[in-house]
Amino acid sequence: MRKIYLLLSCVLLVAAMVLAFASCGNDETGETQPRICPDGQHEFSPWEIEVEAFCKDEFGYEIHTCLICRSYHERRKYADKTNHKYENGVCIYCQKSDFPTEVEFAVSKDGTYYILKKVKDTDAITYTIPSEYNGLPVKEIGREAFKGSVSLQTVVIPESVEKIGYGAFVGCYSLKSITVPFVGMSKDGENPAFGYIFGVPDDTKGMVGIDQYLDGEPAEFWLPMGLVDVTVTGGEIFEGCFQNCTKIKRIEFKGLSSIVNDYAFANCSSLTSLTIPITISEFGNYAFLNCYSLSVLPFTPGIEIIGDYCFKGCNVSSIEIPANLASVGTGAFENCKSLTKIIIPSHITELSDRMFFGCDGLTEITLQSDVRKIGDSCFSG
Repeated sequence: MRKIYLLLSCVLLVAAMVLAFASCGNDETGETQPRICPDGQHEFSPWEIEVEAFCKDEFGYEIHTCLICRSYHERRKYADKTNHKYENGVCIYCQKSDFPTEVEFAVSKDGTYYILKKVKDTDAITYTIPSEYNGLPVKEIGREAFKGSVSLQTVVIPESVEKIGYGAFVGCYSLKSITVPFVGMSKDGENPAFGYIFGVPDDTKGMVGIDQYLDGEPAEFWLPMGLVDVTVTGGEIFEGCFQNCTKIKRIEFKGLSSIVNDYAFANCSSLTSLTIPITISEFGNYAFLNCYSLSVLPFTPGIEIIGDYCFKGCNVSSIEIPANLASVGTGAFENCKSLTKIIIPSHITELSDRMFFGCDGLTEITLQSDVRKIGDSCFSG
């Protein structure tokens, strides 16, 4: 009897171990089970503000959650003396005004437009640059024009502006929201990195360093750590334009672009909201690489081409391939760990190599009868 009891205990122990391993994502039955992280080996989402902090002497709180088990989270205090709460243009806590009073303009050499040369009021909180000054359009913002504007939180640049000088907003570490007519130096794609208008400050207080590219060469820029909201009213979505902007949470493009070029939003790990023109028909290679926080893929009605490794590492949970899609590149959805459901429509006849490689959370796959080829390592893992 004792031997039978010991044998039964061993069987129960083995069964428990099998269930534990199955819960780590190795379940081959197709059932969805919670994942378990080994102690101290959590993989966290970016910090999110839970309770906002202001300039008054009071802390706010930030929180982040494990991307694997979805249950473990950590919480911490944070202070933000640059965050104000305005009523009628004045902060209710510290009484700072939110608009610059001293701005220097200069007329262009040909006398046809104005250049915003310098904002001298460094305590200004918000500024909408005028599209006209003294009866002429404002077409240019000078180099380091806003340098020293350490209180500036919101700025709107009108579509009349055709050129923005290097480091125009250098050191503006309080900036939270910006509206620009294009990304980079000009609409023509000259120096199309978002970091170009921020440059490299003398003091990196409140800033986060990022690596982008200018003319194919690596370049370092420093963005305000609290800059989370960007609106682009025109211009193209150029190659690598927002690459490595890890703190930005919301981006809206209002232009008429047809292509999201290679690496455009690669490694934008905090990006939760992305609005792109409905005219987009092509996503380039690595366009949304490692956009961990993007839960809904930005498919447009006319999307036809998805490039290689376009959505690799995104945390989207389900995918329904758009009706007009004609081509999907290698590894397009590789390592989308949160992906549980995919639907492949009848017009897709081939699945590319590594298309869903490493998507170990998949529990439901719908393939139509017209699928004739499944590429190498398409569902590996």
